[in-house]
Amino acid sequence: MKRLLPFVLLPIFLLVGCQKNNKNTSSFIEPHYEEVEEFHIEWKDLLNQKEEQYFAYVYSVTCTPCSMLREEVISFAKEKKANFYFIYPSDDIPFTKDENLADASLGKDKIEDVYCYSTPTLIGIDNKTITKYSRDYTEIKGFIESYK
Repeated sequence: MKRLLPFVLLPIFLLVGCQKNNKNTSSFIEPHYEEVEEFHIEWKDLLNQKEEQYFAYVYSVTCTPCSMLREEVISFAKEKKANFYFIYPSDDIPFTKDENLADASLGKDKIEDVYCYSTPTLIGIDNKTITKYSRDYTEIKGFIESYK
């Protein structure tokens, strides 16, 4: 029984670590992402960037998959292969435990209709409309690698 305990607790730890991070400020920039500070935006500005097409990456340092993707997303943003922004979780992000509600963000063009299920989340925006929504580590990694 004791041998099974780590296998039971690890998935719970990973899920809890990737849920909403309770920071009380919407402009907080995680120190591990200082080098891309100029690419940080707030959730309320998700659909209000000047470019027609861009991507936003919602991340947290308490999220293991985010930590595993950190170097790749930072390099991707710095290389400017696509317009890319970072959003650190804050109280103004409407996190939901309903996967269907989060996935229904596709096609939305009003920020009040867009939800975040967990971190990491990659959101694609085209003409102020959500055209891509991924909260899957492998899919996000594949997206970044497809630009190499």
